[in-house]
Amino acid sequence: MHETFAELEADGYNRYKLAFFAVNTTGRSVYVNRNENGLYMIYKQYYNDPTNPYCCDPADRPGDSGCSLFIYNDNGDNGAYAEFENSGLTIGKDAVRKKATSTMSHIFFTGEKAELEQLIYLLLGVRYSITI
Repeated sequence: MHETFAELEADGYNRYKLAFFAVNTTGRSVYVNRNENGLYMIYKQYYNDPTNPYCCDPADRPGDSGCSLFIYNDNGDNGAYAEFENSGLTIGKDAVRKKATSTMSHIFFTGEKAELEQLIYLLLGVRYSITI
């Protein structure tokens, strides 16, 4: 954990699922990895409203709802994968809406370490050093 952001290792081999409360997120996050072609980055942006009664809760705190961002990491039993998820606007529960439209963006980048670090700074306002 850093002062202004969370850093997780999503390798598909250590099972966990983390939930982030809407009040603690901006609706913007990145996933950085390396494959046979080099470094790549997935930038996720979604509408994050801390006043929305998000119905999702952390696995270790059932009923403590309000989470809008989730990271799931498999333990290898199901193919060694990770999920990078978010919730849209709530329908029902404490929300009065009967329908909702939510927009999210996923933008994919490839490049050199310094280029992706600069993109992370421009998109998130975070100084991050890629170490993979």
